[in-house]
Amino acid sequence: MRVRRGHWRRGVGRALYAGVEDRLRGLGHGFWLSSTEATNERSQRFHEALGFRRIGVLQELGQDVPEIFYRKEIG
Repeated sequence: MRVRRGHWRRGVGRALYAGVEDRLRGLGHGFWLSSTEATNERSQRFHEALGFRRIGVLQELGQDVPEIFYRKEIG
């Protein structure tokens, strides 16, 4: 997911993630996974503020930078 710069800091990202989380919980899932590029510090802080924890980094995804993976328990 991406929120356009002009809409940052208005709760849009939190609302989007809350909607996904509610849907996943409603489907019976106990956790969800997300990821962001290692150079995207804003996204890393966002994930961590929402309760995601880092679970690993992959280097060989065919992109210029490593990808950080996150997990959040929702069950």
